[in-house]
Amino acid sequence: MKREATLKGLYALVGMQFRPQEAKDHFAKLPNGAPLTLKREPTNQYDANAIQVWSGDFHIGFISSKVNKPLAMAMDAAVPTTIDGQPNECALPSMPAKLAIDGGKWPLCEVEE
Repeated sequence: MKREATLKGLYALVGMQFRPQEAKDHFAKLPNGAPLTLKREPTNQYDANAIQVWSGDFHIGFISSKVNKPLAMAMDAAVPTTIDGQPNECALPSMPAKLAIDGGKWPLCEVEE
């Protein structure tokens, strides 16, 4: 489904310190430009706009809550996240991204859509 607004940009990747050691080890080996997948998590108890960041089978962190709302809204518009008011876990939106390490405080996820 085509999105109306461009989502192209860099988004801070945070929360890696709270992931299991196996995910931390996996992240430490990722090269700049490694493919990532962003997945919505609308049932997150701390942030209704939560977007998980995955590398293969590893959940490595989240898009920062300081910048995730427009991206979450666009992802939600692409795929319905609720059916009859209940989470539609089978069709949660996702999108491709890639790792962008620029030497700043946080690694970044680059979205090109």
